[in-house]
Amino acid sequence: MEILGEGIISIHEIQAWRLYPKRELRLDEKGQVYVRHIESIGKIQAPVSVRLVSPLPMPVDIKTPIKADVRNLIPSRDGIKIYSSNGNSIESTLDGSLQVKMSGRKYLQSVESVTSANVSIPTMPKDVSEVTVFSYAVHNTGTEVVVVQLQISPDGAIWTADDLECKILPGALSVFTPNRFLRYVRLIYHSQSPNPLIVWFQAQG
Repeated sequence: MEILGEGIISIHEIQAWRLYPKRELRLDEKGQVYVRHIESIGKIQAPVSVRLVSPLPMPVDIKTPIKADVRNLIPSRDGIKIYSSNGNSIESTLDGSLQVKMSGRKYLQSVESVTSANVSIPTMPKDVSEVTVFSYAVHNTGTEVVVVQLQISPDGAIWTADDLECKILPGALSVFTPNRFLRYVRLIYHSQSPNPLIVWFQAQG
């Protein structure tokens, strides 16, 4: 549009759209921009006063509140990035699906076959700092009574009893769970004469 003299022009509505590729605009018989696909931008209420001292076209910048509808996004052409509260972008698959990492529970188990004696013998110490619940199970597979006790330690070197000693009869199974928390745990056991035992350690985290 060109303005070649002084006067007042009132703009009642602007209609605009995205052009691919760029090309010149043309007006219809009513003086409006001729388009095939439009997005309504809004209406300008106040007229714009134009005074021209040059025969050359004069650009006009207009600032007004607009209302626009965003078209549906197409994965092959459009992209959107979502950020988490820590500032990192959330990952997605090639087809646009959100990647979610599920943190399931982990399960730990160890089994020791040991033989008791007339002196206290410890099992292998366990670091329980990264598990939420754990227990020992001791099966007396021999013919002697075996005395077992659960011990805890802050560093794996200095140990203290967590509970009273427990006597396990031949063929019996006993379970030991802690009353207090320290990073390391173990069992100690003894009997009057050598006797076989099976010791399970099971934990969930």
